[in-house]
Amino acid sequence: MQGHIDKLIKNIKFDINKKPIGATQWDFICSIPEAKDSLLSHYKVGPESLFLYLTSDCSMECEECVVKKKETLNIEYIKALFENQKNKRLKYVVLDGDPLLANNFENVIDLLIEYKLSYSINTFTCPTEKILNKIKDTVAKIQFRMPGLNNKKCNDKIIKALEICREYNIYTAIIFSINSNNFNDISKMIEFCKKYNVKQFSFSRLEFCPNMENKHQDLNNEEYLKISKQLVDFREKEKSIHITSNDAIWKGCGACALTATIYPNGDIYPCAFLKKKCGNIENGIESAWDGEIFQNIRNSNLSGKCGKCKYKLLCKGCRALVYEKTGDYLGEDRGCWI
Repeated sequence: MQGHIDKLIKNIKFDINKKPIGATQWDFICSIPEAKDSLLSHYKVGPESLFLYLTSDCSMECEECVVKKKETLNIEYIKALFENQKNKRLKYVVLDGDPLLANNFENVIDLLIEYKLSYSINTFTCPTEKILNKIKDTVAKIQFRMPGLNNKKCNDKIIKALEICREYNIYTAIIFSINSNNFNDISKMIEFCKKYNVKQFSFSRLEFCPNMENKHQDLNNEEYLKISKQLVDFREKEKSIHITSNDAIWKGCGACALTATIYPNGDIYPCAFLKKKCGNIENGIESAWDGEIFQNIRNSNLSGKCGKCKYKLLCKGCRALVYEKTGDYLGEDRGCWI
């Protein structure tokens, strides 16, 4: 369905000053009278995708990291989760954080294959030849998070990893953390991706890691509109790289409707960056999925301009940024220029 809609709207022009990036697609969906009830009914069944943080260990060793305790997600809980969801909606799993450092990584890959789940990997660590031989025929992509272009330690790690992934013909992606300090470097970031044969450029308004204390100045709505215009232009011109974002205003927020995040200790969150614990996987994912926080976000029970927006069910704004800035996870996303 998603691909079908993308083809229908590919060449439709819209006024970016008046609509968010995803609005053309959302207008199409919202034109169907039964869409809202159908979507909400669909969402209630359970997650379509999961973000699993297999370990709290990380190769970056950042001074700003708030994680002090080393933990690993219990493999038996993962298996029970997959078994519970096998006849429901679950199709895709993202192994997030720095999963290659998890001592159960290969066992988790075996489970994903056993349950016929598609998967991708987000990591800071350069994969070994052993790991690449393990995943090369099944992994959808490997994505690397970057804070920008000025962190030499991070850049060197990622460049090495990209070169190795290229040898194994693995689809690679980079997601950059964009803020008021680096948003003028968009063209350089895209050139970096092209130089190292990265197939997908993406960005986030959030820190490059959910365990970092927020040290940067968030984009205001004028800055966000400026880079969005640039990226829409780049997307039309660039043929060798897919330019996109998982940011709510670009694609909509899937938290609590399509996906959930599970941390190494089993705690369940709407997303990795929205630090409101909603349950623990030991008690089943329903403990969070059917809970008040997930339902409030899923149903877009929002306030401020987000609560009045016609696109709120599909966009939702960035709940993590709102919560970080205001303490109200249902407040308005001030980064939106609409």
